[in-house]
Amino acid sequence: DRMDFILSKYREKESILAILRYIMKNSYRWDFVDLEEMPDTTGNLQILRGCIKELNLNAISGYDAKSFYISFKDREAFFMTFSRHARRQIRVDIKELAKSQYKVSINTKDTAVSPDKLLSEMERIENMSWKGKARAGIFSDKNTRSFHREVVKNCFKKGLVEIAFLNINGKNVAYEYNYFYNSRLYNYNCAYDSEYAGFSPGRMLLSSVLESCLNRPVNGIDFLSGEEMWKSRFTSSYKIHAKTLIFNKAMYSRFLFILQSCILPYLKNKKIIYRTWVGLKEAAHVFKKRY
Repeated sequence: DRMDFILSKYREKESILAILRYIMKNSYRWDFVDLEEMPDTTGNLQILRGCIKELNLNAISGYDAKSFYISFKDREAFFMTFSRHARRQIRVDIKELAKSQYKVSINTKDTAVSPDKLLSEMERIENMSWKGKARAGIFSDKNTRSFHREVVKNCFKKGLVEIAFLNINGKNVAYEYNYFYNSRLYNYNCAYDSEYAGFSPGRMLLSSVLESCLNRPVNGIDFLSGEEMWKSRFTSSYKIHAKTLIFNKAMYSRFLFILQSCILPYLKNKKIIYRTWVGLKEAAHVFKKRY
């Protein structure tokens, strides 16, 4: 969800030019380079785009997206971070969670629950969610499932992963999968059992996790990539994540460059055609993952 170059200080431009010259020298091995999710806070994005211009490469800069986050120091500052509607909703959720049928558990390295048990419960909940039914979750594909199982098992023991559950009447119905680093919580993934959608379990669990941060050494929460509407309801603070596409000089790559820079922007103005195009791409992606 965050990608960038790892470079020696004061040699950033020299390094990025070397990388670009190397990949162009080996252009027969690729059609286009897709650099996603680069934050605008390190300065490397601006250097990259300057180098692309200097080398006169076919490239598309843009597709900038918002990455929402919340920073807070105390209870009052925490609540004032949100919109008036969100503040009211969080207080309602926290009051509702005090009822006996609800229970929230936040599992860290200090809890007695094993990572294997947590992962099995997460997978069960995801399978009952819309993500599981659409085969679009992190446990739907065997490769991503294996990846997250390995990462969670290693990072959980080091205190870098936190997994929270919302339990209703004795059954876990939602989870939050977060990373914890340098006093900041990174909201990576969540899912809830569709049968309990009427309870708004995902929102209620997030409200509880957010409030718990006030009693722990946490100075903020980062919602990572994605501009889902629920994120903007919680906060208006965001960083920019950018995408840069670089194309080589071959005929097929030139065609892709024209498609991305001219044809697709035109189709976006023809909403029905563009929605059909996006729908077909998404259907093909789901079909590929399923079969």
